[in-house]
Amino acid sequence: MGISTDGQICFGVLFEEGYEFPWDYEEYEYDIYTWWNKMAESGPLSVTLTNYCSCDYPMYILAIPKTLFIANRGYPVKFNPKELKVSQDEVNNLLDFCKKYGLEFIDGPAWFLSSNWC
Repeated sequence: MGISTDGQICFGVLFEEGYEFPWDYEEYEYDIYTWWNKMAESGPLSVTLTNYCSCDYPMYILAIPKTLFIANRGYPVKFNPKELKVSQDEVNNLLDFCKKYGLEFIDGPAWFLSSNWC
């Protein structure tokens, strides 16, 4: 038997290990949501961040929130593959967010199937 991890699928852009995001500072509690609130932006955050490696060596995907499905180890999640749709407007919003905040990703936008071990 091996070690189980959480499985996840999402549509987004991939960042390499050690990438420094604008929210990676103590003043923002190292949290994208705290950073967003302090930016005084109106409306909900149009992206979500998910770790695709481990808690000890985090690497991140910045994803469109509605596309993130996570199956925690031992707890399968049902989903309909027809739900795996992304509009061009959603892709453009993701890319605009990256451009606005100077985020340089290594791959994507694309669908990613990944795991997270914490």
